[in-house]
Amino acid sequence: MVRVSRCAARRLVLVTCFVAFSAGVAWAAGPADVARGKYVFGAAAGCGCHTEPKGQANAGGKKFEGPFGTVYASNITPDRPTGIGGWTDEQIITAVRFGRRPNGECQRAPKYPQPWASKIPHPRVHSVASAGRTRPALSLSLSR
Repeated sequence: MVRVSRCAARRLVLVTCFVAFSAGVAWAAGPADVARGKYVFGAAAGCGCHTEPKGQANAGGKKFEGPFGTVYASNITPDRPTGIGGWTDEQIITAVRFGRRPNGECQRAPKYPQPWASKIPHPRVHSVASAGRTRPALSLSLSR
């Protein structure tokens, strides 16, 4: 049997926690995280950009025209086929902060990413991702 000092055991636990955190291991969101995420989401105007007038909240489809062409807002509900339901928290955070989809391509909307989005502290944007998973999954196919 190998004897390990308490100090060495503590170091091993700390290193393991650091590696797990650095690798982006997801943690379970508690009620406080979800409440904070809903608050932050609401403070950011509740993503009205992703809701068509008189449409389902955050299901996408809102049309934007400009010198960049015509783009339609994407579905940001937890619907797997047409929304972000299959995305990990880290993929959602990367999309919010840097405008990158899970496959690495840039989002087409000219307004993304917003300059302020990259400055949102990780725990807050993680809370927004957690709160988003509590919304109803709405299906909207954009075949435009």
